[in-house]
Amino acid sequence: TLFPYTTLFRSVALKDKLLAMAALSQQALSLSIDAYLGSDSGLCDHIKEIEAAINSAERDVDEMAYDLLAKEQPMAIDLRFILSVIKINGDLERIGDQATNISQRVQILENGPSLALPVDISEMGERVGVMIRTAIQALLEADAKLADTVLAMDDEIDDMNRTVQTELIELMQRRCGEFGFVPLTPSDPARRGSQVSFAHPDGDASLQALIELGVIGDFRAQDVLRFGFGPLYLRYVGV
Repeated sequence: TLFPYTTLFRSVALKDKLLAMAALSQQALSLSIDAYLGSDSGLCDHIKEIEAAINSAERDVDEMAYDLLAKEQPMAIDLRFILSVIKINGDLERIGDQATNISQRVQILENGPSLALPVDISEMGERVGVMIRTAIQALLEADAKLADTVLAMDDEIDDMNRTVQTELIELMQRRCGEFGFVPLTPSDPARRGSQVSFAHPDGDASLQALIELGVIGDFRAQDVLRFGFGPLYLRYVGV
């Protein structure tokens, strides 16, 4: 049974709120990429303000969605839509968190040297924006074929992320192998997750020194240094 008119009207309002939140998330991500590429820490305060707006929007969307569930007891496609909105709402909020994390790295690296990366971060950010827009459009239009295109885009972003991982492993082997750093992460990208790990007898002390330089990782006993790659994308399974 489809929503009655009054409930359908509220469902449209829910869609509008989700679209507004998606726009905020995209704006935060785009500004964080601009801040990184231009070493512009001045944008970081604006990103923080947008994140606050995203957090507020997340609460509004959740409240409206749960209110619909409690009062209207939707079924079938209506129920699936509202549950999807609740899940996607959290994913969009996490994009705001990722944008904030990027802006924090920008502030740490502001006075550091310029680095040549093996991937085009600007292009990566553009592709991520397309992924977000396409995923939201597929949801609102109930277009499964359009949603399938996000799968291919996700694979492309994964490949870019693995390229950076491979570059780090090779760079560490060239520059740090003689100092006792041993890569533990498989060289085959297909066997890797989202983290790169190295072993060193003085791993804990080495990591603390890196953290002081703004390189954030974590330590695993007895001698493992682990570095995560925060991907600049929204996983399709979340949508």
